[in-house]
Amino acid sequence: MKNFELYALTPRTSKLPKVDGLQYLHMSTYSAIMSVKAQKAMALPKSRQQILSAAAMRQAQLEKCMEADPLIICRPQFFISQEHLPGLVSANRPLLDRLGARLKGKVQYQITVNWNEEAVLDKFRDSPELRGLFKKRQVTPTTLARSTSELRKRLVSQIETQLSRLSDQVIDLPAMPDMLFNAVILLARAQIPELDAAVEAVDDIWTEGFQIKQIGPAPAASFALLDPKPIDAGEIDAALKHLDLQRPLDESTVARARRETLLNVPQQADYTKRCAEIAAAMARAGNGPRLFLCDVSAEDQAALTNLRKVA
Repeated sequence: MKNFELYALTPRTSKLPKVDGLQYLHMSTYSAIMSVKAQKAMALPKSRQQILSAAAMRQAQLEKCMEADPLIICRPQFFISQEHLPGLVSANRPLLDRLGARLKGKVQYQITVNWNEEAVLDKFRDSPELRGLFKKRQVTPTTLARSTSELRKRLVSQIETQLSRLSDQVIDLPAMPDMLFNAVILLARAQIPELDAAVEAVDDIWTEGFQIKQIGPAPAASFALLDPKPIDAGEIDAALKHLDLQRPLDESTVARARRETLLNVPQQADYTKRCAEIAAAMARAGNGPRLFLCDVSAEDQAALTNLRKVA
């Protein structure tokens, strides 16, 4: 049985773009975007340059698939057979549907703003953060660093204000020392012209001192990245035993067992919920021999709250 890398899932099942190196597996409600090449039984370790090159190629391929809206991106290096994919989709259908609804018509952009640190004092000498230092002649490395830090915070706040007018889903990313701002924003495709205008407004703050990069549009992988994990037979058996369930399963029976177990063993509430999640996924997947349960990762974990079923 051959395994292929899963790039993404989409509820679109027709009129999908052709992309070199990728293939589609059409199921009843979803299509899987997969590598054409099967996973090698053995492979030599890759150099850092090879890893970066492969990541760039993968990103370019996914961007060519963006017509398949919404596009739910899978983490890199997850391999699965075509025979097991329908079970994965069925088992995780509620989560996939919530992700699809959230991401439909949305794209992400990365915005970075570097500033000319050598020219900061000349440009902002009369700013609220710095003017007092020079008037009182209290410039020391410590006071200058503190005041520059306050200036940085104000400028970042101005940038965030411009972007937050478009979307409340902005995730800060780590910034290099000479980088003032680094973030990704999730917005509707129709808002792209508004983003261009917002970036122009940011540039107006300090046209000669800011170096702005606007990277996108891209699939919203920073906001939701599918992470499928196999559930082994031992964990499945333990879950069914904890809930006092027998195969075959159906979701209503699992829901009833969940409620009863939560009442009877309240001190194990978290484990009961996990067992019920596994059992419900099995019921949706048709009680097949392989079970994959998907989690979702993101740059900002708080963004995932509404994607999970409330207990």
